[in-house]
Amino acid sequence: GTLTLPTLTGTVALNTMTTQVFTASGANTYTRPTGLAYALVYIKAGGASGASSTSAGFGASGGEGEEAWGIFTAATIGASQTVTIGAGGAAVTLNTSADGNAGGTTSFGALMTAVGASGGTQGNFGGAPAAGGSGGTGGIYRMRGAAGNVGSDTGGASTALYNAGGGKGGGTFAAAAGANSGGGGGGGSTGNNSGAGGSGICVVYEYY
Repeated sequence: GTLTLPTLTGTVALNTMTTQVFTASGANTYTRPTGLAYALVYIKAGGASGASSTSAGFGASGGEGEEAWGIFTAATIGASQTVTIGAGGAAVTLNTSADGNAGGTTSFGALMTAVGASGGTQGNFGGAPAAGGSGGTGGIYRMRGAAGNVGSDTGGASTALYNAGGGKGGGTFAAAAGANSGGGGGGGSTGNNSGAGGSGICVVYEYY
């Protein structure tokens, strides 16, 4: 894609950088600090949960939330912005033969949004992989979330920060949850819950 940066005129002296991080699901408030020149904002949507199964099968894992970056001047940000953190998809109860739950959308006011991932699907011989989040708006660059994995008899989930889609289905093991931020949960199987998706995140890098 094309990376488009805002046009700056004159001399810009950047002496300090500070950071604010938001991880609590739901609405939060970002207050612009005094003296801010501009901010680089990173957001990631919530990951989806994996599916569960009532038969001798393995649910597919959830997808990863979409990511986006934006650069905004102090004037564009204004005095404050509402930061909404998308929740991770809730785990599916064991033996329910149900698809996973989608992750929530993360947004930095109306300036930029990132869309949550789709939940894993259940199936007797391994559900189909879930789609990663996509379709958000605003910012200068965005990346679609990684898809989940097909159900399998070995379990697991992604665990690293800024992680990808969930691990394979739970098999005979309890499926792991996706780590914060935005990872997909592992798939479940007979006798096990699926893994929950990881919640989203917003990081504001403030330049003065």
